Amino acid sequence: MASVANAHLKKAHKLAGSVPAEALLVLLPAVPAQVLLDSLRRVQFDVFDPRLARGVLGLPPLWYQLQLKWTSWRRKY
Repeated sequence: MASVANAHLKKAHKLAGSVPAEALLVLLPAVPAQVLLDSLRRVQFDVFDPRLARGVLGLPPLWYQLQLKWTSWRRKY
């Protein structure tokens, strides 16, 4: 499942250049999805790993908000 999600995100990143700037906000939910996939990769996709209980990548949920704000401000997906 994670590999399929990662393939979709890679394809979306390749197509992001053809998306109008006004529509980039629609792609922002992919930012936390990528962070979640990265954290799962670090624990070999073991969803029961106790390190995931501390938050994604060991960071609090505020990390998602900061990533979204940063990506939105840069207008880069």
